[in-house]
Amino acid sequence: MQISISVVSHGHFNIIDTLGCIEKLSKKDWVKICIVDNIGETGFDVWCKERNIIYIKNITRLGFGKNNNIAFNKLRNRPDSVENQYFLVLNPDVSITIEQFEKLISEVAENKIRFCCINLFKDQRYSEYDYSIRNYPGLWDFVSSFVFSINKTIVNKDYINHPQHVDWASGSFLLFDSRLYESLGGFDERYFMYCEDIDICLRARLEKNCKLLYMPEIKAVHFAAHKNRKILSRHFIWHIRSIFRYLIVKNILLAKRYFSNFGN
Repeated sequence: MQISISVVSHGHFNIIDTLGCIEKLSKKDWVKICIVDNIGETGFDVWCKERNIIYIKNITRLGFGKNNNIAFNKLRNRPDSVENQYFLVLNPDVSITIEQFEKLISEVAENKIRFCCINLFKDQRYSEYDYSIRNYPGLWDFVSSFVFSINKTIVNKDYINHPQHVDWASGSFLLFDSRLYESLGGFDERYFMYCEDIDICLRARLEKNCKLLYMPEIKAVHFAAHKNRKILSRHFIWHIRSIFRYLIVKNILLAKRYFSNFGN
């Protein structure tokens, strides 16, 4: 089995080097890593070359989905790529130990899991959850989150002790069977940022009948730094655009499924 890992950096060279997670993973001969540098940081290319990591520097800044699709195609077309392959979308600010990573891959191989996520925390003591698994949101969920800071889509991890299917998870750590990712056409590149992780989880479920499996026993730390989403900020506008695109796609997919079942 070969694990291909995509890491998209937006000025994350320092944190990637400091955490050491990517470097440790790169030492495994069954792991292939591609880093897409969306900024073009000095010395990053040399750092990657010394660790046998594929380095791609963007001429112009691209969105989350587009960058991960570029990495997937680069890794998929390597001369040494194998048939039994998995593709991991990994945030540069996520740190997983080799022991936890190997445990994950062992579980995936043994149970032939096609699509999964893990238990992310905000601290190295694994005491504070990163609420990375959610239920599918509707329009009112987005409104209440922005206006009232109330998010009812969050899934309480305290009540999940065994692997369980969930609606969607943050794109900070998503593991795909490469054939599934390819059949979905990867991330929808029409999203520049935000909601592309909800979208791909929804399409996997409705188009490929493949539900996302949450694996609570596999743990990692997400050192997240959330961007400013104040009204009329760039990130706010990106988020609003992505929300409406997701809601349109969701309703189209649900309508297709309804009429397909109705016809049968």
